[in-house]
Amino acid sequence: MVDRLTFSGTKDVALFILYEYTARDHAVSCTIKEMKRVLGDSASLNFLRSAMQENYQMEQVYFSKGAADDTEWMLTGNGIEYAESILKSKKDIYRFVVKKIDGELTGSDSIEKISSEKWEPLPLERSGPEYDAAIEISEKALKEISGNNGYAESAPEERDRIVWSVSEGIKNIRPVSQ
Repeated sequence: MVDRLTFSGTKDVALFILYEYTARDHAVSCTIKEMKRVLGDSASLNFLRSAMQENYQMEQVYFSKGAADDTEWMLTGNGIEYAESILKSKKDIYRFVVKKIDGELTGSDSIEKISSEKWEPLPLERSGPEYDAAIEISEKALKEISGNNGYAESAPEERDRIVWSVSEGIKNIRPVSQ
């Protein structure tokens, strides 16, 4: 039983935490302190710091503001694609992250403890009136948010993060052919 993540595992787990936070709309960013809170003793702060730096160099994440462990890290489009591409081969790590975020694992619970569980992604129906309406509403919201408005003047960095998050979300649910 492994109760500590390797560096390589920490790198993927850090991406999955960001991916899951974005998917759940908890936030569009996450700090190393928040990641450490989720992982507890499963990963060291030094591993998390190094993992995020390597993810940054591979253009899978970027940081927006803050200092040291309070820096806000966000997924890039490359990071989202990478996280989704490795879900198939690293489902156990992803389930481990989800269970950690949900507070279902404690102490030294390991990836191996959940590896026997069956996980399947939720289906997404990419056609029909509800889907078309969701895309249309999202694009209208994006246009309003990105416009020249009071929000852009009073909180430009926050607005930019939201514009990025909404546009990446639209890209992820739109069929590849569009």
